[in-house]
Amino acid sequence: MIVQALLTIKNHFFLSWFALLLFILGFAFSSVVEKYNLRIFKVLPLWFLGKTMKFASPERSFSQVFLFIFLFNSIAIFFYMMSGAFVLLPFIIAFLTGMNIGIVSLEPMPEELQKSTVYGKKNFRPGLISFAGVLLVPLLEVASFCISIAMGMSLAVGMFFNFRFLMFLALAPSRMFAYFVVIVPILFLSALLETGAIKELQKTDGETSKYPLDTQ
Repeated sequence: MIVQALLTIKNHFFLSWFALLLFILGFAFSSVVEKYNLRIFKVLPLWFLGKTMKFASPERSFSQVFLFIFLFNSIAIFFYMMSGAFVLLPFIIAFLTGMNIGIVSLEPMPEELQKSTVYGKKNFRPGLISFAGVLLVPLLEVASFCISIAMGMSLAVGMFFNFRFLMFLALAPSRMFAYFVVIVPILFLSALLETGAIKELQKTDGETSKYPLDTQ
């Protein structure tokens, strides 16, 4: 059964590069959004940034932050994949997701977020968890996103030529199975690393505020 899931992933490997291309184009378009201050495109990503900061605050426990990251990523990406039932949606979502991430990355970093990152710590030395989080989390999440979107795209192609519910029932199960067997465990690992990195950085922040640098 695991082999079957891996074969489904393998069959969508090439198409996942097209999903990545759309993601990159969306990311590049975010500079246009920022340059001309196209507010209509900025509402959703900035709203989500605020919610993320709220749920990843130092007051939240490890399990709360982990569940927020894992459940959001796994549920959202699952629906991105299943959006192939509506033919064009996976292609649009790939572009918009890249754009949203680009918009967030181009925005000035809020003061609250600086306090839980390396930027506000002159003497910060990343631990193994935060180092692994910075290196692996984007790779794991983008790979999971692109492969899932690719499965959604191939579903969309099938629905385009035969837009019937029976076709959806024929195409969806293998993709859903591959998603829960392969993608969800990857997102689980990614959420663990990301939560560990966040908590390590927040702990460091508390330590540096308790023992300020000697400026003499």
